[in-house]
Amino acid sequence: MTLTGCVRVSNFAFEKQVIVRYTVDGWITYEDAVATFVPNSSINECGPSDQFTFVIQLPHDFDFSSRMEFSVRFDSGGQTHWDSNFGSNYQVECYVELVPVTVTSADTTSRYRRASGDDKRPFY
Repeated sequence: MTLTGCVRVSNFAFEKQVIVRYTVDGWITYEDAVATFVPNSSINECGPSDQFTFVIQLPHDFDFSSRMEFSVRFDSGGQTHWDSNFGSNYQVECYVELVPVTVTSADTTSRYRRASGDDKRPFY
């Protein structure tokens, strides 16, 4: 399973690096994913900013009831900034949503074919 995302950062210096630090075991271990600059993504609507994208390959055993947490590190102008969702970290949870299914009565005659006479045999 792969998680992709994008991050928008302030453009107060030309050179910058964005790293997404993530864990799937409650910060016992972690890995860093380097984000890639998206060309022509600079905007000035709420101040100058650039967009970066990241891709995280989740472990094969990441399944239903698993959770991944991450925070974003932004290095620019000799300073390091962290965005950890106000200390709560960003979280991705995997779960199953049960969807009710409506069952109607089946037409049992379609399971049988006529052989000779009134003999009916299952049709598979």
